[in-house]
Amino acid sequence: SITNAANGGGVSVNTIKKLARAFSGNGDHQRLALEDKLLALA
Repeated sequence: SITNAANGGGVSVNTIKKLARAFSGNGDHQRLALEDKLLALA
């Protein structure tokens, strides 16, 4: 969950994909770019 991520806990790939979908706006390109960035941070 977002709380786990904020507290430095493990974040699942599904959570990252859901966050990217929620915050990327319109378009697959933006979503995929955000997923890549979040996965790199995780």
